[in-house]
Amino acid sequence: IFVGYRINTNRLRHVPESGCAIVMGFVLGLIVRVAGLKEELQLLQFKGSVFFYVLLPPIILEAGLALETQMFVDNLGSIFAFAVLGTLISAWVTSRGLYLGAELGILGLDGSARRLAIHCHLFGALISATDPVATIALFGGARFRTDPLLHALINGESVLNDAVAIALFATLSHHIDEDGPQLFSASVLGSFFVVSAFSLVLGLAAGAFCSWCFCRARSLATFPDYEISAMWLGAYLTFAFAQLVGLSGIVSLFFFGVVLAQYNYYNLSDRSKVASQVTFRTMAKLAESCVFIYLGVVAALSMGRYHWHFGLVLYTCLVITIARAAHIFPLTGFLNMWRVRKINRDMSIVMWVSGLRGAIAFALSLRLPCAAGSEVRRGTEECRNSDMLVTTTISIVMLTTLGVGTAMERFMTVMGVLEIVPPGSADSPRSGRDPAFSDALARSDSSSALAVPLASRASAEEGRSSGSHDGGDVVGGAGAGLGGDELREKHTMGFAGRNARSLLNARGWVYQAFARFDVNYLQPALGGPCRGRGVESPTDVVELQVQTFLAPPEPPPPNWSRAAIFE
Repeated sequence: IFVGYRINTNRLRHVPESGCAIVMGFVLGLIVRVAGLKEELQLLQFKGSVFFYVLLPPIILEAGLALETQMFVDNLGSIFAFAVLGTLISAWVTSRGLYLGAELGILGLDGSARRLAIHCHLFGALISATDPVATIALFGGARFRTDPLLHALINGESVLNDAVAIALFATLSHHIDEDGPQLFSASVLGSFFVVSAFSLVLGLAAGAFCSWCFCRARSLATFPDYEISAMWLGAYLTFAFAQLVGLSGIVSLFFFGVVLAQYNYYNLSDRSKVASQVTFRTMAKLAESCVFIYLGVVAALSMGRYHWHFGLVLYTCLVITIARAAHIFPLTGFLNMWRVRKINRDMSIVMWVSGLRGAIAFALSLRLPCAAGSEVRRGTEECRNSDMLVTTTISIVMLTTLGVGTAMERFMTVMGVLEIVPPGSADSPRSGRDPAFSDALARSDSSSALAVPLASRASAEEGRSSGSHDGGDVVGGAGAGLGGDELREKHTMGFAGRNARSLLNARGWVYQAFARFDVNYLQPALGGPCRGRGVESPTDVVELQVQTFLAPPEPPPPNWSRAAIFE
């Protein structure tokens, strides 16, 4: 906690918090080993199930609650392409490269082991779980500013990629005893997509039910501790039920958190809104710190006991680098064929380099089975392959977190995707104003982007590109020679018509249909911005949108009033 505080106050620079946690765990492990404590071997026998059922749920839930829904929806297709297709491609390239290297006998793996193929597939799945914690920390820092598109792509891919990798790992675990399993077989992929789809539906349904209950229990707002307890119990019950019925609890939990952030947040009391964010963020930070500290402890205690092979570590680093490039650059080129805002070359390179490995990969590696039987006895010959994969995962997490994570600030600055913000400037996050919000407010045509739920900045951008709000174009164009009242009427009607068309054309008809359904039905039933503003009936919501479009353009508000408008 002390080191994290010094990092976030810029007193300790260029070092990620996760890297410091690994170093502290490694030092603690060395102390335990030198002191010869009896609990040394018990630390090494720590079960991976404890991570999966105790430490991972808070991390995944907080990722869903903290997801910036608007940026996620704006780039939904690209994020799903990188997270789902990218994870599958990366897992396949890694598993094939590892299997070929093992057959050549140059990696130390037992090429004749019965479970070698499934071990390679499982390792490909777990090592595809990226954790760009150092990059995201730079995005949220007070000293830097970056393109919101890059932030959305990296952050969205990382949170969804974890869920996909865990679901793929769980699916492959059910084929552990098959002879010659194939990653892209119909049974594996079919089971993966079915489990993922039903897990997603379960998470959305559970989140909607929890939000509906909170929306009806208005008297619960007088008990903030009960509100937060009910949210956490609902989240863990969703996770446990999904695991019980054979689905992916991580996927269900993530989308449960997304629904709660979108709807249930507006049902909470003012105290619970603040307390819930702090509570879940603190739980996630402590859980993630425990994972990284234990990773350092295992690295120190396993030397001389587990099977290590540094040739395998170097070879695997090369393979996963190629595997990430094999899906980042081809998918970027394909997506740019359809995107209006292109993903440029510098963004693609940063996305490629920022694919660090972290807590999810390490936690999954502890669940790798041995060569025979279900009992894991680390350090024995029958666990040689799985031991080497565990130690390789530890080495990759340490190398990427300490090496690449430390260099990300300098690298992104050189690439020109990270801009240093002078301290105390208006766009600095510490100035009390969100720079993304300030930019959107300063560039918006009117207050419609703030008044209409789920309205995108794309409508304002499209309206601005057509010159709909520029009075100079009106005077010099079709409005030349008109009187003041006629000019204002023409300008107002043109503004309203063009902005209405911009909103309708900015998205596909599916999005527009869902936006209307969300405002008119979901938010009154589950909670949302319309309830937060005191609008009770769907008719009032529609009237609010129409009045906003017909309102004449207003001059931008002064800086001192923007915080009040945001509230």
